[in-house]
Amino acid sequence: MKPPAKIPDVNLRSNYSFFSDDGNELTQKYKQLVEDIEDGKYQGRWDEVPSDEAFLFYVCVERFIPKIGPQETHPMLTTKATFIPQVEHNPIMKEVFLCCGSVYLEWYDPSIALLSNQLYESSCELIKKYIMEHKGHVTTERWLLAAFLLLCLRTKSSNSGTVDECAKCLSYAFIIIQQIYFEPSDISQVNNGDVNPAINSKSSVSNATDNDIKEDFTQLKKKNTYLTLDSVNLHKDPATDFPGAVNNTGSYVSKSTRTNSISSNTTSLNSCHDNYTRDEFDEMFLKLGLQKLEYEIVNDIMAVNSNTNSHTTISKPSDDKKLEKIESKLIFTIKDSLILQPEERMFIESFIYNYSVVVFFATDISNLPNPFQIFKKLSHLLKCPIYHCDLEWMNNPVLGSALDAFEILAKISYISRLPLDQIKNDVTLYNKLVQLNNMALYYTSPLIPQHLIGKSHEASVHCGLIVSKSCYLLSQMMISVIRFGKFDMYEEKIQKVVKQILKAVSKIPLKNRIWGILPWSILIAGCFTVDDNDKQEILKCLEYCGDVIHSSNFTNNRFFFQKIWAIPNGEGWKILLDRKELTKVMT
Repeated sequence: MKPPAKIPDVNLRSNYSFFSDDGNELTQKYKQLVEDIEDGKYQGRWDEVPSDEAFLFYVCVERFIPKIGPQETHPMLTTKATFIPQVEHNPIMKEVFLCCGSVYLEWYDPSIALLSNQLYESSCELIKKYIMEHKGHVTTERWLLAAFLLLCLRTKSSNSGTVDECAKCLSYAFIIIQQIYFEPSDISQVNNGDVNPAINSKSSVSNATDNDIKEDFTQLKKKNTYLTLDSVNLHKDPATDFPGAVNNTGSYVSKSTRTNSISSNTTSLNSCHDNYTRDEFDEMFLKLGLQKLEYEIVNDIMAVNSNTNSHTTISKPSDDKKLEKIESKLIFTIKDSLILQPEERMFIESFIYNYSVVVFFATDISNLPNPFQIFKKLSHLLKCPIYHCDLEWMNNPVLGSALDAFEILAKISYISRLPLDQIKNDVTLYNKLVQLNNMALYYTSPLIPQHLIGKSHEASVHCGLIVSKSCYLLSQMMISVIRFGKFDMYEEKIQKVVKQILKAVSKIPLKNRIWGILPWSILIAGCFTVDDNDKQEILKCLEYCGDVIHSSNFTNNRFFFQKIWAIPNGEGWKILLDRKELTKVMT
């Protein structure tokens, strides 16, 4: 079946509302069919399964989307609660959902890959056409952000997916994030379209690198540093003095939004024509509003002015009540402005996770941001609590308690793209690598209160330790080669960390969805494994990840390990410095 070229503009709620009705005859039919397929009991013709669009939609809603949610979180922060409603905002999302539903079935029958790829291309073409028709005025539409994130996750699950295709989807998603949450002043023109001031596709470093790397890690060292009202100067007008406030609807308001103006340094699509090729469209879209990031947003709403007393003395007693009334009103205004919509938290965090694990393996990250700045810019959006939960980090639906660990991961991955000689000759870079190495080694997971132990929260805690220790292995290898020109994989302290990772991994239930965010760590840890029993455990972990993600790409990852382990004298780790080999890996 060929995917439809045009999606009808209909009320899309009807496409999935009946799925929640267990008494519905069609729901029962689809539920039984999916269970038969998953259990290997399906006896029908596979070429007939995809012909039912409603079934593909059902598979996406009831299987694909739930499985991409790795954490125990608030019901309103789940993938179902945040991604599924986006289908109502634009009919193109229906095609994206069909694409995701088909890739789920591809796991059970590779013959569906053809349909899955057709639907993926169709989704991309429909998005391209939509952007062209609207002349570029679509880069703040959240359904479009959700679409690119789903297409990235779909690519990870597809047999034909590549890490570079994931990076492309994320680069589009970043454009939208930038337009919604970044200041217009942070977007400026750049020569040759290179949007990354620090590391381009050839892993070179510009003069901006030192400033980018010289970030104060104090906030990263403080676990769960959530934004509170205490950090806000109550005598500022949020409508004029807070250049990046979040309004009471949960939308991040930029200066350009408040003044209804369009940034003069944002490239318009008014000159675009409908006869663009896919590559031309890719290049054009990447340049839309993304010409270059200065990476310095001053978040007044996050700043505490230590030189100014926040409670100004009023000389006239008659003004006290007036001031009290103004402050009271402002407190409620600011309190409302700090509330994010749950889908915003999900989409931002989904981007951050997928971005973090792509940085190390992708061929070209020139259209992706610098982790030393993107985490700082989005920190308040990642850490401000949205709901009251048993544990604060349950407000993080993708990264959970491992948010800080993934920040370390992204930054070490970013530095690792540089030639080791260049890091060696740059004191700032080298010192930052050592600092990250120490943070990874001494990372401690948050404690779970006694009354919550045994309630399936431990997996998130183990995840943070697994991620941080694998980051230590990678950074320690780099430091050893830089300092001594060699690295001993058999060294006791290295193998001790490998054992720590495997011990933590053994505590995660086999079917737990947390496996979905562990592939990067498993791959890195496997590169430093020397014991045969440990190697078998690594392969099992890889299998568990593949089962959860439904990705046959992990077969290629097994070949990656086989190549590393076959290299004599314990020098398989050198493949981690080979960009061509790394791009064959999918995380």
